[in-house]
Amino acid sequence: MNPMQKLIPTLLLSSLLGLLPSANAADAAKLSVKSPDGQITVTFSITDAGAPQYAVNYNCKPLILDSQLGIKLQGDADLVDGFSIAQTSTVYNDESWKPVTGERSVIRDHYNELTINLSQGKQPNLQIKFRAYDEGMAFCYRFAKQSGRFTITEELSQFRFTADHFCWDTKDPQEVYRRVPISQAGNNIERPLVVEINDSPIVALGEARLVDYARLRFKTAAANTFGIELGSEVKVESPYDTPW
Repeated sequence: MNPMQKLIPTLLLSSLLGLLPSANAADAAKLSVKSPDGQITVTFSITDAGAPQYAVNYNCKPLILDSQLGIKLQGDADLVDGFSIAQTSTVYNDESWKPVTGERSVIRDHYNELTINLSQGKQPNLQIKFRAYDEGMAFCYRFAKQSGRFTITEELSQFRFTADHFCWDTKDPQEVYRRVPISQAGNNIERPLVVEINDSPIVALGEARLVDYARLRFKTAAANTFGIELGSEVKVESPYDTPW
């Protein structure tokens, strides 16, 4: 999820962080991070044009195919392609926190995180963080302090599924949801957006940590693919993290 949280319900087990460079020379730029239980694998790669993309596997089966990432800025500094990987880092986290209210008195915050610093040869450079939980995955964009001030005009994050799955579409939270294929969902779709996957968990697309950022809705960007519609432009002063 922009830069929001994308939840994929799975089982609960435990393992260590997996940062896995591809064994194939042709795929040397691919990096992966696994959920603690090993069921979810998030893979990051860049195309020949230097465009960042990601994919998600669940239980060794494709769930989300290679999907576009990127940010469009006001002016001529779009963060879309021409990137190379400058640096990567990983974090394993297993903590608990107590919410003010809710169904649970204690919530476990258990994930593996992969951070990728991308260099484009011009400012602002882009950092992308991926988190893999047993329950799902999330990503966000981060702009370093030296990036300065700029305006985000569009977020290019996409979610490309393996087929024209059924999803639950509504244009307003108070409206009745309708069950339609992705191809019939159209635009201006409210979140969370639930997608039914054959022989796999149900996927819910949403967002978290929505602070000083435009709320999103989803659109049908291409075949079997959802993109993002921001409610407005976003004026940013770095350092800054988009929502998960």
